[in-house]
Amino acid sequence: MLLDRYWNLLALNDTARAVFGLDEQSRNCLVAFFTDERYRRMHVHWAAVAPSVVAAFRADAAQAVGDPGFDRVVAELRAASAEFGTLWERHDVAVHGAAVKAVHPPAVGDLIFDKTALLVADHPDWRLEVYSPRPGTATEDRLRRLSQTLAVSV
Repeated sequence: MLLDRYWNLLALNDTARAVFGLDEQSRNCLVAFFTDERYRRMHVHWAAVAPSVVAAFRADAAQAVGDPGFDRVVAELRAASAEFGTLWERHDVAVHGAAVKAVHPPAVGDLIFDKTALLVADHPDWRLEVYSPRPGTATEDRLRRLSQTLAVSV
């Protein structure tokens, strides 16, 4: 999944769309995280993860103080989500890094990934998020099954 500095989706494949509950209208991961009920339901530990998600976005925004793009995303989310507003007011800051992400696509059940965030050398405002099936889980088999289902439905 490729994102810009505002967490707008620049590129992702069909499997990633299915895994994370993103549709063609999903343009911004943070907005979807707080406002898209389908996307929200897919995240197994949504309430536990939400504070760190907002803290990571605040860290990104802090690197570009006064950038109107960040201000627009924050204003949109504050208007649309009381939960976001409450978390934003905490002023917590966290950096992107390795993490474990658990999602639940209804078609295949729980998937657990090791997430790595990488910077793109020629585009320092972009971030490539790589999701690898967590060893010792059924994620790899379930992901293969999901990919086959998507190939059949295309």
